[in-house]
Amino acid sequence: MDHARRGQAHEMRLMKIGAAVILGVVCLGMALALFLVSRAIDARALRDEQALVERRVTRSLASISEDITSATIWNDAVTAIERDDREWMQVNFGDYYADYMDHAVTLVFDGDGALLQASRDSEPASAASEAPIIAATQSLLAEVRKDSTDAKRRRAVGFAAVATRSGVVRAGGQLYLVAAATIVPEAESPVARPPEDAVVISAKPVQALVTSIGADLGLSAPRLTAADAPSLSRLRSEDGTVLAGLAWTPEQPGRQVLMTLIPVFAGLFIAFMIAAAAMWRRIASNVRRLSQSEAALSEALAAADAANVAKTRFLANMSHELRTPLNGVLGMSEVLTMSGLTGPQRAQVGIIKQSGEHLLSMIERILEMAHVDATLSAPEAQAFDPAAVFAQVAAGLRGKAVAKRLAMTEAFEPTGVRLGDAGRVAKVLHALIDNAIQFTPQGSVRLELEATPDQVTFVVADTGVGMSPETQSRLFTPFSQGDDSATRSVDGAGLSLALAKRLVTSMNGQITTETRVGSGSTFRVTLPAPTVAIAAATPAMAA
Repeated sequence: MDHARRGQAHEMRLMKIGAAVILGVVCLGMALALFLVSRAIDARALRDEQALVERRVTRSLASISEDITSATIWNDAVTAIERDDREWMQVNFGDYYADYMDHAVTLVFDGDGALLQASRDSEPASAASEAPIIAATQSLLAEVRKDSTDAKRRRAVGFAAVATRSGVVRAGGQLYLVAAATIVPEAESPVARPPEDAVVISAKPVQALVTSIGADLGLSAPRLTAADAPSLSRLRSEDGTVLAGLAWTPEQPGRQVLMTLIPVFAGLFIAFMIAAAAMWRRIASNVRRLSQSEAALSEALAAADAANVAKTRFLANMSHELRTPLNGVLGMSEVLTMSGLTGPQRAQVGIIKQSGEHLLSMIERILEMAHVDATLSAPEAQAFDPAAVFAQVAAGLRGKAVAKRLAMTEAFEPTGVRLGDAGRVAKVLHALIDNAIQFTPQGSVRLELEATPDQVTFVVADTGVGMSPETQSRLFTPFSQGDDSATRSVDGAGLSLALAKRLVTSMNGQITTETRVGSGSTFRVTLPAPTVAIAAATPAMAA
């Protein structure tokens, strides 16, 4: 018996030691995994920061080019060069760039490449004092003069005629962001363009770029480094030579997470060891509990890693990546819905999913509005059936109208096949019909389609609340609503009608409104849509 007990005790001790070893190995593995994950997060954050800096450098060079062309595309500038008016050049080039653009040096060259005027810090300067930067910008000057001889540019005026170049140069031991632009007339008459365009070169110290990296991008301790010193980004000349490096103190979100979780893991490890020492006679139960704890801990770690990766990507790519973390939330809510949740938990997950989908819809509207002016291309010109597109959009929203007990009637004139952009037409109609349903508590929504040989008119009329003249005046203003109070009865960001207005404008159409408080609203969208021969047309439907 004693031998058996000793054997059992020995076995229990071995099990206890084995459990402790396993626990130690598991915790060590978790710590290693957490360390590797934190390193990966930090590396990703650094790559994002480097991409931001590269974009800032590119944008700064483009900005300085835009700065100088604001004064080089000018009839007065062309005539001033012809009459060799140095005082005019100082005031309108040297003083202007220094006082309003924070440029340090401005050089003006005639059509033969000879220096006419030099200015530093809004004061005239001699060619001798500016010899270093004159020499450093000769290649830039040559490239711009070469570009200006292009036949297409010679026939043009204004922005189509100007030639520009930009880059980074070192002069007199200092780095500059430099841009060069030709001086061209803004119009053909009454100024005649000279045979060779004069050139303006203007520069600002790179230190201004370094300061903006810290102030605008929020990077810590930005600084210039020597060309051969360790750096996170590099400034290169036009021929690719490294002139200097850019360095800063990288953010380390992964390390911050690691330092936050280390005490938690340490506390858990100590708690596990105390529990194992106090309940060694029930090692099997402890092993089961430990297994459950490890599973929960692994799930929590995975969730924490996913949340922190999503947070890092969100912060680094906010203008263009708002939808990524929200899609992650919606995906996780689907996963939670399929897991073993209680009734209240399932209801809570349902609320998360519904709210996330609503927020995603608002973000889509906000992003589309934010980029519509910059990215909206010319509308497509394809054959489509206006009545079919109208009916398709109405069918998609009919369920929403039925849910509010609203009648939706349609009266479409035959239009035949027309030429236009069916996709944009569908977006406009969706916004108008959805708006009508939202702001009609009872009654009906009427849809009409009118046509002439060259255009079509879509009519969306409702019996809703209508609008006051003050509300109508800001109807198509982004983020504007009839009721801006926190207790308003209709949710939304106030973007649908603003987006519809811009889409209609992009198609050379018009949108008008007839409304009165308490009497509903009528929206009319008139678009150019010439008739297409049926034999040559394949009508397109809205995507």
